[in-house]
Amino acid sequence: MIKKHFGVDIKQEDVWTYAIEDALGVAPNDVYTMFRSEIFDTPLFVPGAREALDKLNRKHDVFIYTNRIKIMGMQPLIKWLDDNKIAHSKIIFNNLHPDGQFDYHIDDSPLKLMDMNGTTVKKLLFDQPWNRNCLNITGRMQRVCGWAEVLEVISGRKRVSRTDSVSERRPKCTVRRKAK
Repeated sequence: MIKKHFGVDIKQEDVWTYAIEDALGVAPNDVYTMFRSEIFDTPLFVPGAREALDKLNRKHDVFIYTNRIKIMGMQPLIKWLDDNKIAHSKIIFNNLHPDGQFDYHIDDSPLKLMDMNGTTVKKLLFDQPWNRNCLNITGRMQRVCGWAEVLEVISGRKRVSRTDSVSERRPKCTVRRKAK
């Protein structure tokens, strides 16, 4: 997307901050324009994302917590999620704090994870180059290294260790058990 919009080939590892404009040295409006021009395209999935969300959605309610509504609107976003086979139960606009308690929140933004502090039991920080400098001094986040590890943590096959929740390496979605 960066190459297509700015004409520069940059590796994902070179994006060292969630604020892409800081890493690229461009105006925030230029990044907004880039995302706006790409938002309806087929997503580039993190390996295992679609399969993991499908598995999770069988036993849990999967809430997509996103800003895409702001640009796409609700109905086009639902169609985009369905067309791209992204399993979900409900969509939550990023600027609204949802009611209720969630078992897990998975995100690559420490800020977004901590912003929902009172509503999420476990916060899983999905490892990306732009969040590797997060010190996680409160220890409230657990770093996960891919969707297979997300599934292990949620299923209880992987326990949280202190080193997982400090500054180790590595859908944004929030997960709550399905009502019986």
